[in-house]
Amino acid sequence: MDQKMRVKGNTYIDSYGVCRWYDDNKIVNLDKIMHDKEITAPNGAKIVVRVRGNIVIPYGKIDYMYGGVASFELRDMNELRQLQRHKQTSRVEFDLNPANDQEIQRLKRKKYNYDRSVGMKKDLLNAGLPCTTTNINYIFDILFDAGAKATPQNNIVESDVRGTIGVVRLSSVWKFFQSGDIQLELIDVTYMATLSTKPIND
Repeated sequence: MDQKMRVKGNTYIDSYGVCRWYDDNKIVNLDKIMHDKEITAPNGAKIVVRVRGNIVIPYGKIDYMYGGVASFELRDMNELRQLQRHKQTSRVEFDLNPANDQEIQRLKRKKYNYDRSVGMKKDLLNAGLPCTTTNINYIFDILFDAGAKATPQNNIVESDVRGTIGVVRLSSVWKFFQSGDIQLELIDVTYMATLSTKPIND
């Protein structure tokens, strides 16, 4: 077996510098037209993505669907309430420090992302799609098909995903680059229905 170095989750870089996927310690060579690699985001951060042709899906989007964001804890809620109370009772003093409003916006974004991420995870679990290697690969395949259907004029694609006990709808938003690459920009999950019979892919 090639010497390997973990990158993130179930990905590693083999001795040839190729990023691959493994499952239960068994090395699985990805299809030639699909592979994992590390890229640099516009903010300079290094992110791991899965690529098929010119379609790019960041692993972080899948993490987001399964609740992989910073928790909005009680201390965050207390800080937000305190700042909002300060704004209401002492507006002049509050406005003297621009950082106050910036902190309110940061906390609101954190709460929004946490609530949205946890909500998507709940919908996936309710459909019988827990965070497993098999389900993640299944969702990747569906998203790659969605990316292939997207156009610059219609960059929002809806796809139904069948779990063991229900169906969710993925709404994916795609960004088009001058290089020809198409990258998943936003993802949303909506619970649609409970299955009366088990799906074929169960």
